[in-house]
Amino acid sequence: WVTAMGRAGQADNWQEVTKIQQKMNAVSKAMIDASIFGGFTAIMNAKGILGKFAPRPMSMLDNDKRQALLECDPVKSMLNE
Repeated sequence: WVTAMGRAGQADNWQEVTKIQQKMNAVSKAMIDASIFGGFTAIMNAKGILGKFAPRPMSMLDNDKRQALLECDPVKSMLNE
């Protein structure tokens, strides 16, 4: 999405830039609502980038919360592109 946003900006297609930014904001909000570090870890793992992306004291999402995050529309859209 970041590359697409850059290309749209270079083409002065500000409607497309806005549309992409809104999608990025929706994913960010979903991740924050779930738990920023646990949410980011779940999304990265779903993209095939394995590991824990959180400081040690932070806990990961339980299976139900992870599944809910990965199934919410903005995250599903990102994972499927």
